[in-house]
Amino acid sequence: MSVFKVRIGNDEFAGTAKAGEEFHNYWADGEAKARDVFANFIYGLIYQHQCTVTYQLDTQEVYGTEDASHKKKLYYKVNGTGDEHEIDVRGEQDRPEKNKVDMIVPAYPVDPTAQYLQDALDALAQHSADPMQQKAYLLGLILLKRCR
Repeated sequence: MSVFKVRIGNDEFAGTAKAGEEFHNYWADGEAKARDVFANFIYGLIYQHQCTVTYQLDTQEVYGTEDASHKKKLYYKVNGTGDEHEIDVRGEQDRPEKNKVDMIVPAYPVDPTAQYLQDALDALAQHSADPMQQKAYLLGLILLKRCR
């Protein structure tokens, strides 16, 4: 279901937990900065935290570039052709004081019996000895599920 998945090596739990641990380091206040927060977060996971990030139902590996003004761009290479496709990264910041709320509506119908929910529960059960890792994983999962 997630558009972005994050791994450290082959470990999706560790990558998702790393996303949860690191997001606060990229957060910045201000609606105009929301796009940069998103791009910097994914870029940082790849180039500062040695994570592998995939896109489009886990089929395309994500890469990034940085221009002279430090703006990050994300792209993937089409499997087989190597053609590069830029990912149109957008960000919105919730503004409760303005009664502004955005909801990302999934591209596919979901329900509480979806397999990815059971997979998340199973991953949490396998890592029950480390509650901090579980919390980081849950936060990372929530953040990555909002990227659609």
